[in-house]
This record gives sequence, C-alpha cells and structure tokens, in this order.
Amino acid sequence: MSKKTEITITIEGARGRVPYASFETVLANTIGLLKSIAETVGKKEPTDLSWQITHAKMRSPLTITLEGTCLRKTLPNRAIRDCIGGIRQIEDRAELPPNFTNNDLDLLSKIVNVQKDGVKSLKLSSPEYGNVIPTLRLMDNVQKIPRRDYYYQHTTIRGRLLDIHMSKGAREFTIFDLLTDRQIRCVFKEGKHKNVARLLQQNVVVYGRTKFNNRGIPESMIVDEFQGLPIAKRKVSELPPIDITGGMGSVEFVRRIRNGEAI
Repeated sequence: MSKKTEITITIEGARGRVPYASFETVLANTIGLLKSIAETVGKKEPTDLSWQITHAKMRSPLTITLEGTCLRKTLPNRAIRDCIGGIRQIEDRAELPPNFTNNDLDLLSKIVNVQKDGVKSLKLSSPEYGNVIPTLRLMDNVQKIPRRDYYYQHTTIRGRLLDIHMSKGAREFTIFDLLTDRQIRCVFKEGKHKNVARLLQQNVVVYGRTKFNNRGIPESMIVDEFQGLPIAKRKVSELPPIDITGGMGSVEFVRRIRNGEAI
C-alpha cells in the first residue's frame, strides 16, 4: 500500500464524543472535496477514482484513513496534495488556492463548520504532505475570497439533443439537461456532424470541459466525447401500480386530507 495515496481525518469531540451528524458531514464532504479537486487536476473526469476506508478508530479523537485508488495512479496523490495545501493556504490568507472552485469552498465550509456543533478540533494529515488543522479562522477567510462568476471543470451531462447549429465555422448543438432542466450549448469537434445528426431528439450523454456559473449550474461545454443512451422500451401494462396512499384506504386517505390530519 502506497502511503502517498492516504489521507487521515482526525475529529476530536468537544465533550469526549463526536456527534454522528458531524462525523458524517466531515467524511462525506472531505471525499467530495477530494473528488472535485481530482477532476480539476486531472483535466478529465476520473470516473474510476474511489476512496476506501483502510483504518478507523471510533473513539474520540476519531480517526479515519482513506486510500485513493485510480487507474491514473498519480491522481489520488495529487488530489491529497492540493487538498491539504489548499486548506493550509486558506487558513493563512483569503486567497483561492490552485485547483479549487467555488463549490470546493462550500464543501470546505461544511467540513469546518462542525466545530460549531460538538467538535473541538479537526485535522487532515498525509505521510507525504504533513498535517493541516483548519479552524474557524478559515471560515472567515472563505467568506472574504471573491467568488468567480464562472469556473470550468470536466464533467458528464445527460440530456436530450434538441438541435444542431452549423454556421460560419461554428459547430454546436443544444441539449436539455435532465438534472437542471436547462438548455446547455455544446461545441463539438470538426468531422463529428454526422454522428451528432444521428442522435437528434434522442437522449445522449456528453463529456467535456464545462463552464459552470457561481451557483454550480452548467451553462456550456466543449465536448470531448458523446454517445446516445439506449431507449428503454416498456409497455404501460408492465409498469408497477402507483400507491399514493401508502397502503391506506382511499376513503380514510381523503378524510385525513380534508381534516388536515397527518398522513
């Protein structure tokens, strides 16, 4: 096992115990932060990157060690490097670190904010990059960092291909993003027009360098890869029945709604 791919989270409870909600918040958002940084560092979505718990001590101070695994073997190490280095920088000064996005600042705020909810101290450490102890001072610095109006990150989007535009050298198509209910403009490579045209009005998955606004909503993409999604064909008779009453009789269900009772 390579020590270079490990990061350890240490959480000390304010009263000798770590609230479960705080533990869950720190673990989930730390993994989210590592994944996000890896995507930015790698310039291509590391779909095979995963983080596994290799060691845990459940008494306060609680410690969890994560190991990153990926076909691109240097990517977990670089994510840990920039994560610890970035937190160290924000603790010191109100400046956005390399490979951090607006969304990463939000994730980091959630991690550090548990010190207002039953957690005495936090520490992230790595054999390769040392320790960092984020404090509530970091929260103040996060608030002072100017947010970018836009940021860029490689990601995958699924949606319906609505139309194609080919004029004055422009090669674009528009998809309707199923997740955000928004139209997204996608620029595709030369020579791919016929492949795009075959997918018109079909559900597709597209991957590339995506422009996000400061709310984390995608607005446009330079497409690296795209493909159609299989159409699931199912007869109406095969669909399961819909239970809107939770097993309650319809008369009782209506009566409770009319009387404003709990359902």
